[in-house]
Amino acid sequence: MTPRLPQSPHRDAPPTAAERDFATLAALTALLGLAFGLLFLVGLVFPYAFFFAALLAAAALYFAAHYLVWGWLMSRLQPTADDEDSQAAGWTAAHAELANTAEAAATEALAAASPSPPPPER
Repeated sequence: MTPRLPQSPHRDAPPTAAERDFATLAALTALLGLAFGLLFLVGLVFPYAFFFAALLAAAALYFAAHYLVWGWLMSRLQPTADDEDSQAAGWTAAHAELANTAEAAATEALAAASPSPPPPER
């Protein structure tokens, strides 16, 4: 059994969702500030770093917008229950037809591949 961590004597309840969300936001903000600080230092040595960073950010924004718009459009195309039933029936019929076709093709291939026995002599 794993021992429990000691509880803080100043806290009676676990942190709320808002407190956890604030901690996450603060950490992400600090990370973003650190990234811009490093970009500034790189920009002092390599002047085109800001251009490349802007280009990378533009590409990321393009793909994010594409992802969101595509997801929004696809969510509008969800089939209804009637569509799902008719689609399931269509898939079942297509599967049966494919199985029959495959069985017929296998039978023909087996017949073509096996040598026919010589005719009996009389």
